[in-house]
Amino acid sequence: MVKRDDVERKVLELINEEGEGMERRLKARELGRMAEVAMEEGGSSYQNIELLIHEVKQQMPVVEVERENGLVSLRHAQLN
Repeated sequence: MVKRDDVERKVLELINEEGEGMERRLKARELGRMAEVAMEEGGSSYQNIELLIHEVKQQMPVVEVERENGLVSLRHAQLN
């Protein structure tokens, strides 16, 4: 269980304009900027999402839809 005094001390450390509080805020800003860059087009996270989407598309079966007399039939398409 966390004691009230411990929580209060940590909160005061974080809001302190000097020392560890400032260091943590600077580190948080730096990590935020790194995350933004990673999500931009061409960034590492963006590329990983693109690769995931490509992989999922490759795994999906190709289906042809045929409509006749108000009925819909599906069948696997032949890949070339």
